[in-house]
Amino acid sequence: MLGAPGITILVKAPGNLPIGLVSLVALVAGCTASVDNAGSVQGSTAGNSTSAGADTTNGGNPTGSVTSTGAGGGSTATNTTVGDVVKDGEFPPAPMKLDGDPLYTRFMRLTNQQWERAVQDILELDAPPDKARFFQTPVVGATDFVNNESVVEVTNDLWTQHHLAAKEVVQALTVNDTQLQRIYAGSDPREFIELFGRRAYRRPLTEDEVNRLQEVFDVGAALTGTASSFTIGAGLVIEAMLQSPHFVYRTELGADGAQLSGYEMASKLSFLLRGTTPSDELLDAAGRGEFDTVDGAVALATQMLDEPAAAQVFREFHAELFEFKRFVSVVKDVAEYDPAINAELEQASLMFFDRIFQEGLGLREVLTTTEGYVGPLLAEMYQVSPPSSMTLMDLGPERPGYFSQVPFLMLYGDNEHADAIHRGVHLNFDVLCASLEPPPDAVSLGPPEPAQTDRERVTVGTRPCGNGCHDAYINPLGFAFENFDGLGRFRTTDKGYDVDTAASYPFADGTREFTGAPELMEIMASTQMAHLCYAKNVAGYALQRDIAVADADLVQGMMTTSLSEGASLKQLLVDLVAHPAFSTRHGGSL
Repeated sequence: MLGAPGITILVKAPGNLPIGLVSLVALVAGCTASVDNAGSVQGSTAGNSTSAGADTTNGGNPTGSVTSTGAGGGSTATNTTVGDVVKDGEFPPAPMKLDGDPLYTRFMRLTNQQWERAVQDILELDAPPDKARFFQTPVVGATDFVNNESVVEVTNDLWTQHHLAAKEVVQALTVNDTQLQRIYAGSDPREFIELFGRRAYRRPLTEDEVNRLQEVFDVGAALTGTASSFTIGAGLVIEAMLQSPHFVYRTELGADGAQLSGYEMASKLSFLLRGTTPSDELLDAAGRGEFDTVDGAVALATQMLDEPAAAQVFREFHAELFEFKRFVSVVKDVAEYDPAINAELEQASLMFFDRIFQEGLGLREVLTTTEGYVGPLLAEMYQVSPPSSMTLMDLGPERPGYFSQVPFLMLYGDNEHADAIHRGVHLNFDVLCASLEPPPDAVSLGPPEPAQTDRERVTVGTRPCGNGCHDAYINPLGFAFENFDGLGRFRTTDKGYDVDTAASYPFADGTREFTGAPELMEIMASTQMAHLCYAKNVAGYALQRDIAVADADLVQGMMTTSLSEGASLKQLLVDLVAHPAFSTRHGGSL
């Protein structure tokens, strides 16, 4: 059965696509729905055909049905059973899709940030070389995260950019002998190649690789320049290695089902938890076999999770998941809005999730904590005395969790008006991973009428939407935040009327009613839907690929950890490292 009781997972047959290794230097290469500004949900999805599973528990009613994407009609309020039994006239819970098409690539190109950090570390530079900002970047939204295997490819343009970056880095490195001596203070070319090569390739070099790179060194040593012949020869070796597939890609080369090598595990964990290439100490541990067992890998991962670098990596995860880059484009056509607040919106959000990670907290606290960060400009929106700098404060019981705080509410606010549609859409997609049917037609809201509340405007404007997309799924989650205006300020009235924050939503364990954000966030924190979605997102980011039906047990195990009392994001990652999906090779032969 796919999915926990009451949880339905949509799946489709996975496809394996081959991916080739791109050679950068010939000498050493031998080796679905969107939201428009009017508040409508648009996109194209195939209809769903449902096949009940064999499990007929719960009084003989089918549970955990497997729904595959394909041609057919969309679900309606009265005739589709998805997961739990649906009563006539009720809408079913929106299922979470495990319909990804992972490539299971053996050659994972370093992301642009990983390239920067890895070059800085292997060359022992004082700062990143600042070359990757010129690299081609993945299209945002093409995959769940921009580190996904299907978008970190090498195109002709990126090949050229890597080539130029390697040349420029080495030119700066070999102006004199000083910088090279920080990497290697000896004078033996072969020893240099073996020591530096292990750091660059993240494993010991083969005899043939050393011999080939010795030839490269000899060519460079015959050239003239301001540095010594040794430095120039070493520089040409470094230039070649920075363009080698063994540096540009992280590899998983074993047979299908085989355990990753110790060096592959060291690299995978280091790039995941440190965002950079493994240190000499990690490579030494790999050489001693400390990554060869699950217990050994988990022990080292647990240590790395307490390092500052891990907090930075998962700061980037949350920033991408919840689209913090959008804060820079916030604009409000109201007198109370100061554009300088945009920087505080982003900083407060980053600090909020930094604290969640560093203090060993998890999704429950993301959804329910009343503590948040307040800066001088945010203080006006929170109606508190302005601090001199960003300060952690208790924001009161009416503001549970991140989604009741000003950054989220202002980002999804329409000038001074609450924006229930976009707030509801992002909670469905980003917090519940809900798979929603697109509306038959785009829905546009008319201008607000003088005596019309924000809730009434949305209700009337989305009434033509079919399939329950707005009235059953999107609007209810947004209505819970009607007591916050478009600037995120708390309010009790709208157009002279008491705000109405009551609604209901078809969660997987049944339709639940709530009177506002505090009750809604507590429901989300205790339902499997939110924790299953968070687990899926963490797994997709960490594994750098789509999550598919084969990952159902992984995601469910992580969900169980997340849902348990006191479970943290760090513990989810430990569970992931301990799972075969992380430590074994998937995908067949080369």
